[in-house]
Amino acid sequence: MPSLNGLDTGRRLKKANPIVKLIYLTMNNNVEYAREALQAGASAFVLKNSEKSHLLQAIREALRGDSYVVPEIRQAMKEIFIRDPKALEPQPLTNRQREVLQMLAEGRTLKDIDSSLHISYRTVRFHKVRTMEELGITKNTELVKYAMKHGITV
Repeated sequence: MPSLNGLDTGRRLKKANPIVKLIYLTMNNNVEYAREALQAGASAFVLKNSEKSHLLQAIREALRGDSYVVPEIRQAMKEIFIRDPKALEPQPLTNRQREVLQMLAEGRTLKDIDSSLHISYRTVRFHKVRTMEELGITKNTELVKYAMKHGITV
């Protein structure tokens, strides 16, 4: 199994044990990453440079069954939602597309990926092309930027 990023790890943890409470403590202040973390089952999203009280509040809210997002991310989410309510909807990538995208963003070749995932070269290429089409991306560099922006890289 290829190494997982935080979002994929969270998804797997929630799938294996749905009652687990996930609190993302990260330096990534990207609103899209926070949205994906919450959709992956996170109870809270806290930035590492936040005040200690935010982490304590996140733990309290998670234990109560509620969710918590640090104020600056929460505000940015509200602003995006007000401008375009559909902007916070998830991108439609399959698990396999995410795996291939993660490996591409890590600099691995299609040949490396096919042997790691035990699928054919053509299948890896298909997933890459399909992902680019679905995201409206035309260049490999844009694909890597997308992966970084959305927390798909390790």
